[in-house]
Amino acid sequence: MFARDILTRDFVMLKCLSIGVVFRH
Repeated sequence: MFARDILTRDFVMLKCLSIGVVFRH
């Protein structure tokens, strides 16, 4: 359960980063 929460958080962070890169370009 805890590991899954960390994975989800990492995934959300990655998504936010990719979105930010797209908006930058």
